[in-house]
Amino acid sequence: MDGRELCGATFLSCQWNGSDPYFGWVHFHTMKALSLAVATFFAMIARGQADQLDPTFAGVGYMVTPLPQFGEECANAVTAQQDHKILVAGFNLDWEDPRALLIRYTADGMLDGSFADGGVWSAPTIINNGLNAVIAGPGGAITAFGTNGSGNIYMVRFTGDGVLDNSFGNGGELSIDLGGQEGPSCAIKTTDGGFMLSGVRDSTGFLLKLAFDGSIDGSFGQNGIAFSSCSAPCGYRKVIRDLQGNYVACGTVFPSPDLRNVLVERFAQNGTPDPGFGAGGLVELPFNGLATGATDVYAHAD
Repeated sequence: MDGRELCGATFLSCQWNGSDPYFGWVHFHTMKALSLAVATFFAMIARGQADQLDPTFAGVGYMVTPLPQFGEECANAVTAQQDHKILVAGFNLDWEDPRALLIRYTADGMLDGSFADGGVWSAPTIINNGLNAVIAGPGGAITAFGTNGSGNIYMVRFTGDGVLDNSFGNGGELSIDLGGQEGPSCAIKTTDGGFMLSGVRDSTGFLLKLAFDGSIDGSFGQNGIAFSSCSAPCGYRKVIRDLQGNYVACGTVFPSPDLRNVLVERFAQNGTPDPGFGAGGLVELPFNGLATGATDVYAHAD
């Protein structure tokens, strides 16, 4: 299975039994609630057929999960475990009791009752943020990333059987303070078994390299952190590792209060800006005065 963690993007590609399904999340907005939904699509390009809902998933190809105990909910990220179970990370929209949410589904789209509380785990968080990324790791370990109530990076880890991993952080939870108000928008695996996070700290985009145990990897950037070289306020939405081992981050730069431009930056493996990319590692793309920004990035083989 070729699984890619998605952070606020729409689809996760996997290769199962010769087909190419995509897990994604969509929002269904009713008069009562905004509910989490997970959908599976089969891309049968070889047969010349258009994408269609997979009826083997929840019977109709999508699953809407109302969680009335949390009010309204939104999904930010999705990934699949080796056993094909699906993890969805997000948050609720209750201004009085904001919660980070992590939900696990079985491969056929049902809530996995063996995970947390009936398939759903929650914790207090900062309003309208919650968990923005989730990674399925070795031995069934599940690590999710978000922002805590103090505005710092928050990590939570579960064992493969769906309980908090007491060997990680403080009872399975860990907070990282980078000296400001920071929030991760995306997390990917690194080749050494750790994590690379992208996000924003005090109006500046950042990359943060962590070891698997959540400690900061000081070999990257300056004490584990690489900040955007953009002179204007900016933030990263997504980070990937290209085929040469560089880290490419994309997001939005705000050159003026009423203007937004696309931002792309490339860093070497050690966290220094890549001088062979753009202007000192940075590319800013204005689009005729339109308010724009990048939410995803992909590296071609060439």
